[in-house]
Amino acid sequence: MREVIRYEYERVGDLIHVDIQRLGRIPQGGGWRMHGIGTGAARASKRTGPDTGKIGYTFPHSALDDHSRLACTEVLEDTASRRFAVS
Repeated sequence: MREVIRYEYERVGDLIHVDIQRLGRIPQGGGWRMHGIGTGAARASKRTGPDTGKIGYTFPHSALDDHSRLACTEVLEDTASRRFAVS
């Protein structure tokens, strides 16, 4: 059996893991999988504007402290990591 080697830094903030995910939004009423490719309902779900169910992507930014295992996640509209800060 293999020995598991674990590490942990001595002080809080010595090592922070940062991750950014890209997740697709699902339009109101469902997308093409719900209505079929090329149907009027599928095309309507792609329209942008007020009350149409904005499509595109959302980006959760996550940070995890190695010592305390304290995690923080913030959902932003872009991948600009300079806007994401852990206090």
